[in-house]
Amino acid sequence: MTAKIIFGIAMAVYMGLDHAAYPVKIARQPLPDTLSITPALQSVNGTAFIRAGLTGKNVKVGVVDVGFEGADKNPRLQNFFTANKVAATKDFIHPNEQVLFSKQTDMDWHGTYVWSYIGGKDAAGKRYGLATDAVFYLARTDDGAKEYQKEQEYFRDAVEWLHTQGVRVVNVSLGYAYDFDNPAENYVPENMNGQTTIITKAAREAAARYNMILVIAAGNDGDNPWKIISAPADADNVIAVGATDMNRSKKTFSAEGPDFLPYLKPNISCLNDTGGTSFSAPVISGVVACMLQQQPNITARQVVRIIERSGHLYPYGNNYEGYGVPDAARILQLMKDSTQDFKTARQIKASGNELQLPSDGTGKDWVLFHKKDSWIVLEQQQLKQDGAQITIKRPAPLTRSRLVVDDKVKAAFHTTDTQEAVKRTTVATSRNVIEIVWP
Repeated sequence: MTAKIIFGIAMAVYMGLDHAAYPVKIARQPLPDTLSITPALQSVNGTAFIRAGLTGKNVKVGVVDVGFEGADKNPRLQNFFTANKVAATKDFIHPNEQVLFSKQTDMDWHGTYVWSYIGGKDAAGKRYGLATDAVFYLARTDDGAKEYQKEQEYFRDAVEWLHTQGVRVVNVSLGYAYDFDNPAENYVPENMNGQTTIITKAAREAAARYNMILVIAAGNDGDNPWKIISAPADADNVIAVGATDMNRSKKTFSAEGPDFLPYLKPNISCLNDTGGTSFSAPVISGVVACMLQQQPNITARQVVRIIERSGHLYPYGNNYEGYGVPDAARILQLMKDSTQDFKTARQIKASGNELQLPSDGTGKDWVLFHKKDSWIVLEQQQLKQDGAQITIKRPAPLTRSRLVVDDKVKAAFHTTDTQEAVKRTTVATSRNVIEIVWP
């Protein structure tokens, strides 16, 4: 099990929005003939920002990570070094270190790749992130060789430092839950409550007090007994990001939100075709940088709500994907008019345990989320369109497992299984989202 780094596996709910109209003018520009972007950027409709001339220009972005080994020589990041857009670096583990680009641990490559997915662009013009003209501040707070609680204090200090530098958006592809070197420092699932851990308190404080937008990887524990998000993704008013596949199904490793929080986690999700949620979060950090370029005075709270409302599942979010995959074009419309209704969601009250819906004609699979209530998913299902009418069936009660830690020092735990009835099913098609309420 891992705790410290949300990296590749191969290596409240607030339904409304502050109803303020922002004076946003969107200048439509032609796309470059040679434009090439990654599938992840395509999934969030990143071309809408590029067409609007939004590249995060001069927005201050912080990256809090392990190391940034070889970043100064990485071809995806050369545009920042040649343009003098690496404003400051700081090593909170070894304060006397002046540069973060050398190798100190075997994990020091991690921050380099995270950074590239925020704003990377290679010599051929391919974009790996959306914030290609942002200004970066890099902080090392996680020790790739050890796991101990003080790393969270380093994070807290780094956020304070970033605030003094005027940084508004911070990417955090780190997470803490269990597997500390000293088992007595381990957490239990109930500690992911938005209130307990040092790092969660620091993230929550940065959002509330400093108006910073923290974009945080949800975690990669979805397919092991821990299952749920790690800290600080549990903090309120930060953007916790899960991972989806090309069909917008939750990737199995992507961590779930717990059912004991009074708000929905993760907030949103993003296509991930390279690894864990570490590389989903930076895509969204690039999105936020573009929003701040367009509207520098927008608040952290407004950013979070707009991104949520742009998600393909909104308003029928769940603890697998939050409000789904955001859309840059929708974000731009919401920044002009926060009352915008995209009219792509509807609710149906079923009279029995089957329901027929017309095919949307695209031939693309539908994703179904069978839920015990408004948020909590019991099972995810991918459904092929094989006719003019698609039959949706209510599953029988489904088994749900929970982790119970008996002794965290001895790593003793067991799981409990309960049978729970499906009361709602969210149907996500390629064009809309339908919430079925079963009798």
